Amino acid sequence: MTNPPTEYDSPWKDILQTYFEEFMQFFFPNVHQQIDWTKKPEFLDKELQEVVLDTEIGRRFADKLVKLYRTNGEENWILVHIEVQSQEESNFSQRMYTYNYRIFDRYNKSVASLAVL
Repeated sequence: MTNPPTEYDSPWKDILQTYFEEFMQFFFPNVHQQIDWTKKPEFLDKELQEVVLDTEIGRRFADKLVKLYRTNGEENWILVHIEVQSQEESNFSQRMYTYNYRIFDRYNKSVASLAVL
C-alpha cells in the first residue's frame, strides 16, 4: 500500500520550513545573498492553500510561499516548489505559472517562483 501524497510530501514541507535559509543558500546562492536574514521569513501557508485549493491542478504540500525582505528593505514573496518524483510531469510549468498568477491576482504581490526538481 502506498502512502497518500499528504503523508509523502509533509516531511519535505517540514524540512523546507526548518532549513529554509540553508536550502536557499545551497540551491539559490545568488538569491540567498539578496535576502535580509536578520528578519525571519514568514511562511504563508494559508495564503498558498487558498490559491491552490480552488485550482483544477490540485493541492501540493511540498510547495511553500514565503514572505521575506531583501537587503535593500524591499518585501518580496517567493514561491518555492519541491518536486520529488521519478518521471517528468507534463503540466509542471503550467502549474507553476497558474500558482504564480493566482497569487498575484489574489494578493497583488509579485512572486518569484523557484523550483527544485
